[in-house]
Amino acid sequence: LNVKKFNEFAEQVQSINGFETRGRWHNLKYIERCFKGMHAVQWCTKNLRLNQHHAVELCNQLTKKGIVASVKGDKNFVNGSFLYMFTQKKKVVIVGGGFGGLEVARRLQGSFDVTIVDKKGYFENIPAIPKVVVDPSRLSSIRFNIETNLGANIKVIKAEVKNIKRNTVLLSNGRQMATLKFNYLVLATGSFYELPIKGTRIIDVLNTEKIINSFPLLESARSVAVIGGGAVGVEVAGAILVRFPEKKLYLICASQTLMERTVPRAHQQLLNFFQSFHHCTLVLGHRVTTYVEPENLIITDKGKQIAAEIIYACVGFMPNTNYLLKSDIASKLDEKGFVKVNRHLQVEGFKHIFAIGDITNIKEEKLAQNAKYHSRIVAKNIMHLEELLPLTKYKTGDRIMLLSLGKDKALMIDGSKVVLEGKIASKIKSLVDVKTMWEIPKK
Repeated sequence: LNVKKFNEFAEQVQSINGFETRGRWHNLKYIERCFKGMHAVQWCTKNLRLNQHHAVELCNQLTKKGIVASVKGDKNFVNGSFLYMFTQKKKVVIVGGGFGGLEVARRLQGSFDVTIVDKKGYFENIPAIPKVVVDPSRLSSIRFNIETNLGANIKVIKAEVKNIKRNTVLLSNGRQMATLKFNYLVLATGSFYELPIKGTRIIDVLNTEKIINSFPLLESARSVAVIGGGAVGVEVAGAILVRFPEKKLYLICASQTLMERTVPRAHQQLLNFFQSFHHCTLVLGHRVTTYVEPENLIITDKGKQIAAEIIYACVGFMPNTNYLLKSDIASKLDEKGFVKVNRHLQVEGFKHIFAIGDITNIKEEKLAQNAKYHSRIVAKNIMHLEELLPLTKYKTGDRIMLLSLGKDKALMIDGSKVVLEGKIASKIKSLVDVKTMWEIPKK
């Protein structure tokens, strides 16, 4: 084979459809991801249609070029029961440096060549952002630069994914394009808000830079609006009311109930909390449709007009999958842009590509806890694929939710009941935020 063909062969045998590797015992030592010489020869004769002599010679070239090594340390390749292993670790590329992506990296580092691709280059603890809305100094406690400070066993590339092929990712850093090869790919790009209205005083609560820059406006504003009655909207509104109780605040929710998918007791607790503030107005059952910029006027689908000097938008949840629209897995997106996955969190039709977190089409709440559960399953399944072990199935279920309502109050919701409320729940929420940052693998 010429150099190009041989390199293609070397990549092929290390792919998920290449030589079958698994853990074996050798001289009382457990060797991960190794294979028998005779099995490599059989693979070559079957897949490349070579006779045995040529198959052995080709495998011997892998040994001579340092791609394959004998567990015993022999220099020549032997067709038999002798054990061999690849000298280079399999490549795992993770797109997205959020909760799920970092957890997969943490669990696979050391056993694989792990690379995270993230266009921001930093991790943000999204559930803690409402605290930053009212206290910009908290930003440093919820943000971590993964580009320069992540553990030595994990590489980070600050770039945007432009396309994905079966075994390669096309990247751009704004100046040049590059191709990154992988054996396994994990898609963990999270979500964003597609805001129903736009304007200079409308703040996307997932945009921390805009949150920080607009804080002086929040301080001086007499009226504030929060759009969205889900967990994020409720937490942002609660934080503002506790920090600035003198401000007029409108909490606008398309549903008749705040956090309608949670338990009835939580509905009542939230209602009691917001109604305890004299300057808070709940606008339930209204969907925002229009914003008039000069007058800072919000108009709802029922014609209600609300004047607010600053508006925090917490609605329009969308999976961040636009980069997949022209990729090899574009057909695996559903009508809303979510990635179709099987019970093992593999992208449908792709054994070596996984998706986790907000972008999956799994019918469950899009929570950081679920992203972490996904990542544990995916890390385990990548290991199992290497060891030829049965894959683990992901099971949905109720997760404990901690809902912050200002500085010293929170609700802890476990499935069908509120199990804690008040200061103790708030302390637990703070400890969870600290634990989240502590678990990031650092240098």
